[in-house]
Parts: sequence; structure tokens; C-alpha cells
Amino acid sequence: MLFENFWEILLSGIVLWLFADEFLAMTMRRRAAHATVKQIVHDDIRPV
Repeated sequence: MLFENFWEILLSGIVLWLFADEFLAMTMRRRAAHATVKQIVHDDIRPV
């Protein structure tokens, strides 16, 4: 019983961590909407 509970807690923790990570990525993207010129130039350079 303890072993099953351990896996349940572990999986729920991983799922919660993934949701939190995605939420933080979304908020950081929104915060960095006004990118600097250096970032834009770096993003525009693509390998041929």
C-alpha cells in the first residue's frame, strides 16, 4: 500500500511540476514580449 501511494505521489508531483513549468514559460514569454535587438538578430540568423 505504501509503495502504491509512493508512485501516486511521485506521478502527481511530476504532473504538477510540468504544469508549473509550462505556466512559468508562458508568463516569461509574455514578460519578454519586447525583445531586445540583439535577441531578434540572433533569432533571425538561420543556418543555410
